[in-house]
Amino acid sequence: MITEEFLFTFADIAVALIGFSGVVTVLGHRGKGAWQKAEKVRLQALVEPSIISLVGALLPSTLSLIMDNNEILWRICNLLVLVMHGVSFTAYIRRSKNTDTLLSQKIMAGIAVVVFAVLGLSVLGVNSYHEFTFALGLSLGIAVGIFNFTLLLFHIIQAKDDAA
Repeated sequence: MITEEFLFTFADIAVALIGFSGVVTVLGHRGKGAWQKAEKVRLQALVEPSIISLVGALLPSTLSLIMDNNEILWRICNLLVLVMHGVSFTAYIRRSKNTDTLLSQKIMAGIAVVVFAVLGLSVLGVNSYHEFTFALGLSLGIAVGIFNFTLLLFHIIQAKDDAA
């Protein structure tokens, strides 16, 4: 069973990732406003999924104040996380149309689609592991945030190496 402590750990990690976006912003040439389009897309792909994990982690505690049925609570939480991820993923696809896409980004997108399917099966009641599925949905946001932080950090190191 998912505990509040477990959910708040996800929230803490998400807040840390959102904070790291500020570090990425001020490092290197980005602090001067010289952003490449791919970098802007990656920054948004760092922040948005992290915010989804933060909001998602707070959903069960909040909804449990008005709901008694545990299964319906988790199915609704999965639906809300699925919708938030779906909107963010669609925006990411639109924003990244004119940027180079790395193989690792395509793999991460494939993983996201699988998680979306599992979330959808939970919402429909086909998958009865609602809490596990919810944790998987939150983990996706954290994983995508960490992934994009790494891509931005790698680019910063590359830009410093080019300047030397």
